[in-house]
Amino acid sequence: MTTDSKQPQPVVSKLFEPLTIKGTTFKNRIGVSPMGTWMAGEDGLPLDFHLAHYGQFALGGAGLVVCEATAVEPRGRISLADTGLWSDQQVEPWSRITRLLRSQGCVPGIQLGHAGRKASTTPESRSYQSLATSQGGWDTVGPTAMAFSQQMKVPIAATVGDLEVIGDAFASAAQRAVRAGFEFIELHFAHGYLVSTFLSPLTNQRQDKYGGSLENRMRFGLEIVDKVRTAIPNHIVLAVRISFTDYTDNGWELKQSVEFSKQLKELGVDLVDVSSGGVVNNIDYSPLNTARQQHSASAVIQRESGLLTAAVGKIIDPILAERLLKDNVSTFVFIGRAFLNEPHWPYRASDLLKDRSFKYPPTYDWCIGWTAYFKWRNMLYTDKNNIDLVDVSSGGVVNNIDYSPLNTARQQHSASAVIQRESGLPTIAVGKIIDTMLAERLLKDNSATFIFIGRAFLNEPHWPYRASDLLQDQSFKYPPIV
Repeated sequence: MTTDSKQPQPVVSKLFEPLTIKGTTFKNRIGVSPMGTWMAGEDGLPLDFHLAHYGQFALGGAGLVVCEATAVEPRGRISLADTGLWSDQQVEPWSRITRLLRSQGCVPGIQLGHAGRKASTTPESRSYQSLATSQGGWDTVGPTAMAFSQQMKVPIAATVGDLEVIGDAFASAAQRAVRAGFEFIELHFAHGYLVSTFLSPLTNQRQDKYGGSLENRMRFGLEIVDKVRTAIPNHIVLAVRISFTDYTDNGWELKQSVEFSKQLKELGVDLVDVSSGGVVNNIDYSPLNTARQQHSASAVIQRESGLLTAAVGKIIDPILAERLLKDNVSTFVFIGRAFLNEPHWPYRASDLLKDRSFKYPPTYDWCIGWTAYFKWRNMLYTDKNNIDLVDVSSGGVVNNIDYSPLNTARQQHSASAVIQRESGLPTIAVGKIIDTMLAERLLKDNSATFIFIGRAFLNEPHWPYRASDLLQDQSFKYPPIV
């Protein structure tokens, strides 16, 4: 048996290489980072918004979607609009989301957290301002009675009994997460929230077994991990997000993060999500919190602790994501804002990396997948008749018609204008509309009253965002999360 050596071999990038952890297989190494939406309903329930919000990333090809920081008890919410898993009634609304994610071949994940002294804030401010009691605010808790800022209330120093209750709340929330169908659970120990403030010597000034030495400052977080790992099945992937540094003198830093990661591994944690900062107010992160620093820390922690890591922070370029994985900087890449900006980010990555192992949904593949996308795209950019893309549909009645010289954007545009002018009926322009300026001109020139966009939306679900930016139209309202 011989093989044709000239036959091109498929490219399989590291980014799209499957990964199995404890029996859970991720179809690629692309994870959607947990991001707060401040869109929960009453009693911390996820709503239809969350189903659509997380579903778009699964449909877009992510191997893992980690749902937002979800409070393990009501006083652990950042705001009244936070999701929760402190009650059994919250399980089924989350189950709707996990079923959708799994149906698209995506592993459903969730981040469990407790905001500590950063709880009870006004979500609309995005500036950490405490919510007044008259507005529904509540008492917060921390390792020490030390406020995050002058705009924030002073937390109550947690008693040992408080810590026991909170640890049990993490374990119970993790069990509910499993019942809801989550296969990946991340504990939020970063960004100045409760456990993060126990780790940092800047915010933990306790004199008991939970303060002082590194061993004592790590104790509370490790106790939570032990309770959670014991409470959930072994096949559930358990991760922890940490801030590897406080970005200030005498604070938490990389060496301590490595030691903490080693302890996490001993307790059965599978992955560390390496972020940074958030403990100290008024830190100017611009010159400090660079992607290079976070990625460098991820590499050190993965190498020295033996734990898998996720690199996170300003990952936009697929080439960078691929290099992080190939250079063993991390085992996963977690992407946040770039996914908000482009829910189909994996499509772009597969195109750029020329990785044909990536599987598009069949309903997309015919026009933007490997079977058709390049032919269609090349036609649009090389056929001069299609530079100005127009919308009224045409053809389909007669077989074997060569539409390329006939069904041009210019002809459909002209037909839409004639029909609208001579019939008096509004028209809808449709067909190969990509350019925002063209869309605007069709409407201004009365060639149509509506434009319908198809393939461009499959290729770019957030097309209106681009249009509003290009047209400098500030009347367009983005969702709060974006």
